[in-house]
Amino acid sequence: MHGPKPLLWVVWLGFVLIGVEVRHLHAKILSQPAAMIPLLFCAAAVVLIPLCMHGTSAARRATLYWVFGIGILVGLLGVYFHTRFQIEPFLQLFTAEHSPGPQPLAPLALTGLSTIGLFASRLIPGVAATGASPPRTGRVFDR
Repeated sequence: MHGPKPLLWVVWLGFVLIGVEVRHLHAKILSQPAAMIPLLFCAAAVVLIPLCMHGTSAARRATLYWVFGIGILVGLLGVYFHTRFQIEPFLQLFTAEHSPGPQPLAPLALTGLSTIGLFASRLIPGVAATGASPPRTGRVFDR
């Protein structure tokens, strides 16, 4: 197996594991709608990534771009929900005391995994970014 597909399977497995971990860590707050956002995203990613990996159509690649783009936003939104963009939770990362609340950087796992998936989906051969193959002229430079 060559190309980006093995990397996309690793990203898929990462979303499975993050979904299980988030379900465990958010168990006490699942009644809050914000706690369901990463779970629903991971579930959607686990379904859509394998469906879009097979084939090289522009629509499948665009769907992967959207999935991973939304994953980046979900991770950043999670940082907001974990910290409300206050500096104190980030400063506690550099102290010896452990805070009992949510970890401020934990949602960035979704952002990082989605970024890897975005770059891997860009490597899928066969379809140009515009959805159509460019004409082959045989020249090195088109003027």
